[in-house]
Amino acid sequence: MEMPWQPFAVGLAQDSSNTSLLSGLVDSALKSPLKEKLGPTFQQLQKLKLHQSPFVIISVIGQELLAAGLYGSSIAMLEAALQIGDLQFKVTRLCVLSPQQCTLGTWQYRQSNNIHAA
Repeated sequence: MEMPWQPFAVGLAQDSSNTSLLSGLVDSALKSPLKEKLGPTFQQLQKLKLHQSPFVIISVIGQELLAAGLYGSSIAMLEAALQIGDLQFKVTRLCVLSPQQCTLGTWQYRQSNNIHAA
């Protein structure tokens, strides 16, 4: 699956106040194959007044990628989010990110050693 939003997330990690990057991220995510999942979530974030938080938006996308089994892309998004959020959010996301890195590492190890899961 193509990840058109990743450059927006990387840009926001460097400049979290850039509203054009945030709009581009949301627009590209809503045009992606994950739009059915992300649309209602983004609407809920708007009701909670969290729709302007780059950290929250990037984290939500990362979580949806994780739920879709796209571990590498999920890690990339969550790592971008970690560069933005405050300490409490960072700790929360790190708790989510660590198991995915372990899963990805195990999967890559199995792939490189031609080991199949039982």
